[in-house]
Amino acid sequence: MKMAICCPWMSRKHRHYDDIDDQDTNINRPGATETSALLKNGHTSFRYRGGCLVDAYKASYRSWEDDINLWSDPYDVTHTRISQDKELDGLIRDWRKATTNMEKKVTYEKVQAIRLQRKRVQDRWRKGLEKLGFDAQAEHLVRVSSASGMTQPEPPSEQALNLHQAIVYQTDLFSDAEVQDRRYGIILDRLISLDIAEDFFSIAKQMYPKEPGGI
Repeated sequence: MKMAICCPWMSRKHRHYDDIDDQDTNINRPGATETSALLKNGHTSFRYRGGCLVDAYKASYRSWEDDINLWSDPYDVTHTRISQDKELDGLIRDWRKATTNMEKKVTYEKVQAIRLQRKRVQDRWRKGLEKLGFDAQAEHLVRVSSASGMTQPEPPSEQALNLHQAIVYQTDLFSDAEVQDRRYGIILDRLISLDIAEDFFSIAKQMYPKEPGGI
């Protein structure tokens, strides 16, 4: 079951990879009026008190951003702890600051290349879970967001990290992509709690066998 977008006022650009964000500093002010960027997105009748609507918007926006960037460390909102996240965040910032169409195009293509590679890996995990019969739950199980309801702030368990390492070395699930042990360690802890982690490992070896001579 797909998680519905909880903020109906979000414009189409927030549901696409294009135009990453166009944040307006007004949304951080309690008591902002219809002139804020939040309320200009087609729903100028929204009013709020004490910043509650702003908090809901921020949570929804963070969830959307997490879903398209698939951060290696989803709980690091600074995106500085892991070099690959720092690189992607830097490219996104460069894209925002670009002043020419050519600069925007070149930088955006780099951003999309990283996103696409991460999305392919996530899709492989989802397909493995669907193969195990978790069609309805697969999408939720592979989602990790600092703003979602299916999060666990604790680091991945030793058991999950050991299993993650086995998946890296004994399957081609990650292919030549970054292995994102933090993100997928969290997911493996979910599978461990459901008692399907070993089954997932077995199906991953069948669906994505390690190529001869692979690491």
